[in-house]
Amino acid sequence: MKRTTYDLESGMTLVEAVVVVTLLGVLSVAAAPLFSGADRVALWRASRGLASDLRFAQEHAMQYGVATALELDAASSSYRIVESATGRPVLDPLLGTPLVVDLGASGVSWPDDRRVDYTSSGTVATAVAIPLQHESGDRLVIDVAAESGFVVIEDDAEATR
Repeated sequence: MKRTTYDLESGMTLVEAVVVVTLLGVLSVAAAPLFSGADRVALWRASRGLASDLRFAQEHAMQYGVATALELDAASSSYRIVESATGRPVLDPLLGTPLVVDLGASGVSWPDDRRVDYTSSGTVATAVAIPLQHESGDRLVIDVAAESGFVVIEDDAEATR
């Protein structure tokens, strides 16, 4: 009968295994806050995209001399850019399709329907505040200034609304 011998130098001891598991636990707890910021990033990304599209709507109004509006639909968490007089959608300059953006998948929404109207010279008659909220509870506000149409993104924690 053949006898099997074990080398005492190979493998891990129970103490070594416990140390490794403890270190992995500590590292995972330390890394968790890094991943929880993904909601905040999604909110900032959506707000920057909306701010950019507000500027695009203003530029479209000035370039073509036609009143343009950005319409936000709260029910579908989407927005679109249209020519105010005809309601005809403004086309995305890269894709050639109507400029409609759906933010539902990103978890970003706003409380009610809003509309930002630009005159043919690119001005806005009244200031508009667009409060954005992520499903996680994070909030930002996009302010569109009267007259100039200047767009500012504010952290709602700092704003008093």
